Amino acid sequence: MVQGVKEVDDKIKKILKLIIPLIIFLGGFYGYKANENHSSKEEIIHNEITENYTKEFKEKILLFKENDLDGDGNLETVFIVQKKDKCFFRIAYLDNGKILYTEELPAPVERQEIIFNDYDQDGITEIIISGYKEDKIGYGVYKFQNGEIKNIFEESMSQCC
Repeated sequence: MVQGVKEVDDKIKKILKLIIPLIIFLGGFYGYKANENHSSKEEIIHNEITENYTKEFKEKILLFKENDLDGDGNLETVFIVQKKDKCFFRIAYLDNGKILYTEELPAPVERQEIIFNDYDQDGITEIIISGYKEDKIGYGVYKFQNGEIKNIFEESMSQCC
């Protein structure tokens, strides 16, 4: 039984390794740029979340995008931020009405993208963080579960972060 699960996981990873670069190459889905003006009620709420974020962490927000990542009906916000010459990402989420944050993980330093999709159809949205550092491209696939970011796999992230 365990061997069968491992084979399915390996097949999913191989398929994702083929699909994700194609999505990234074609442009994927665009996140909100932190310096754009937003006007919908949902975007105003997220402006409040970004304001709280910058007060708490004092980091420059480069990009943010929201989605229901864990299937609980609440929107989570993925932030890519800059600290000095490094970039990181973390997720803001609600827990009993309080805004909480995950630990930070490395993110690419240039041309970052956040893409959401439920590739394995399990009801939990995968998060793709991709980008560049000079001519190197890297991406990682993650899941948000129980207030933590789970690393599914990464490709060349160490070269772009």
